[in-house]
Amino acid sequence: MSKTIFYDVTELVQYDKGTGIQRVTRAILNILKLSPPLDWKIVPVRGDIKDGNYYSVSFATKTFLTYDDTNTIISPQSGDIFLSVDLTYNITPSLRNKLTSYRKKGIGIFFVLYDLIPIEYPHWFEGTNNWFEGNSYLELFNYWFDTAVNESDGLICISESVQKHAALWLKQNKEQVKNNVNLDFFHLGCDFEESVSAIEWDKDLKNTIEKLQGSINYLMVGTIEPRKGYALALYTFEKLWAKGENVNLIIVGRPGWHVEDLILKIQSHPELNKRLFWFNGINDEYLMKIYNSSSVLLALSEAEGFGLPLVEAGHYDLPIIARDIPVFREVCKDGAYYMTANNPQELLVEIESWQNKFEKDIHPKSKDIKPQSWKTATRQLFTAIERMQDIKFKWND
Repeated sequence: MSKTIFYDVTELVQYDKGTGIQRVTRAILNILKLSPPLDWKIVPVRGDIKDGNYYSVSFATKTFLTYDDTNTIISPQSGDIFLSVDLTYNITPSLRNKLTSYRKKGIGIFFVLYDLIPIEYPHWFEGTNNWFEGNSYLELFNYWFDTAVNESDGLICISESVQKHAALWLKQNKEQVKNNVNLDFFHLGCDFEESVSAIEWDKDLKNTIEKLQGSINYLMVGTIEPRKGYALALYTFEKLWAKGENVNLIIVGRPGWHVEDLILKIQSHPELNKRLFWFNGINDEYLMKIYNSSSVLLALSEAEGFGLPLVEAGHYDLPIIARDIPVFREVCKDGAYYMTANNPQELLVEIESWQNKFEKDIHPKSKDIKPQSWKTATRQLFTAIERMQDIKFKWND
């Protein structure tokens, strides 16, 4: 008799913002739908915050742009699995209670953990804003994390670095942990065809992207938020432009939180659409074109759980300038130029140093990263589940 993997898509169907996390959710679901473990069914589900039940849903297309609600409340049986890959930070007490009841019936509950950044750096997330539907993200994340820790069989981290951070937190906060939760990790994939974006875009962007070809383009990818280093990059490039450097800064990302002044600066900048380009909410097809048109990826974030743009850059052999943090070292190894700049003048020096190495072709090569496919990433995820649970998945290759 086949068993069922109930795959949580609550955030994807209700609040799809096209983030890296939701690209991961779509990519792994695509792999599972195309090639599920033998004798297992894949059923996407959404949690209903009104009645506290989980319902099965179906998607008409690979993009998951729209879904059909089956109006069928799921009834997991012992031996089934409930897997939450998306960050369902809007989980409610009633949905948490439902997960508790599932686990008591012998259903395996697993959460993917992307990072502990809101816990470790709360000042970046304080207050309420529209990005989180007018809620306090710190309160939402803390409750979600408490649920993941205490109502699951395992947390599957997206890097060994995140696993170490989670292990340290569990050790330091034993009084908050009532469950003997397991920890493991896997690495993300990067082939875009398995993470098709559900975001619509303006076709006129094609002309703008074509203009970038043949120029020196520095690319940044990710939601615009304080820790990502966008302000540092913009102030640095203003110095480069003032020196007469004919280089472009390309930003691909939606505006997040605590960046209102920066967004206004970008929108009113005299170099906007000249040497400063901002792509707000484009789909993956156009992101691929931008990677192919870029000269180097700038990864200036002060904290990350993985850094999906790093492996995407490696996929396109795009050179990388990255902040020297442990998780970037884990992902890139020797395939990136590492820097520690904390102000525009320091970053200016680092960029000029990289440019000098690039011109001599002695810069680190991102092809050394050897990014993996989403199929491989999905198998790693399920191997982690195997290590946590007395179970063995078989695949039809």
